Amino acid sequence: MVSLSRGNVFFFKQKTAYEIYQCDWSSDVCSSDLGDFVLNVTGHRFLAIPCVDANGAPADDQTCSFTPAERNWSGCTTGCHGDATAAASALATAEARLGALETQLETMLTNTTQVPPSELDPTSGVFTSAKGASFNLDLSRKTGSSVHNPFLLEQLLIASIAEVNNVYGPFPIVVDLQLQL
Repeated sequence: MVSLSRGNVFFFKQKTAYEIYQCDWSSDVCSSDLGDFVLNVTGHRFLAIPCVDANGAPADDQTCSFTPAERNWSGCTTGCHGDATAAASALATAEARLGALETQLETMLTNTTQVPPSELDPTSGVFTSAKGASFNLDLSRKTGSSVHNPFLLEQLLIASIAEVNNVYGPFPIVVDLQLQL
């Protein structure tokens, strides 16, 4: 984009989705089994921030803690976050926020006094607000969801809470419904 102002020309470059979300899209993986070969992975790996072995290669066991020392954060530090510690902090913040929203929504959906079980019946053939909210809750709880797009999930959960409260409520809302991520 070009902007003219009193004879000066300013150029602005709009970032592409690839540049904005580069932290989720690319990384290099080294394997001692392959010698010096480096596999460059581009696209979703479906293994967010993998646990790594002593050589830095993704490990078979993916139960390590989410610390900079035990996981490969290189894909997150190539455009989104300054370093592994910042990436780990952002993940912890997103997971805490999404967890609070998930708890609020689950509390509402499991209140059978206000949300009749028939509203969540998967065999009814009817799509209800409760089913949509339940789908969004399940989506948020999928492994890696908070890494790939916490902003979308926050908005989905807030909208789901508002919808369930509107259709089946009122419910006590104990979580802030303003965007925070």
